[in-house]
Amino acid sequence: MTGMLFDQFKNSNGTTKDIDYKCRYKDKEGNVIIEERNMTKISDMEYVCATSPTNYTGEAIIEVN
Repeated sequence: MTGMLFDQFKNSNGTTKDIDYKCRYKDKEGNVIIEERNMTKISDMEYVCATSPTNYTGEAIIEVN
């Protein structure tokens, strides 16, 4: 996943604060498909949100926290 504003939680000297980003997946009705998990930082603008096995086959919404 790539996006903007992942770097908004920096210290005044430019170093990154140690904050865990979390993600979870929901269906269109808001039911949780894959429970919350920590994201892995790749760069200041890129994180990976791994998924666990699921039988769900529809569209999913990812929430980032």
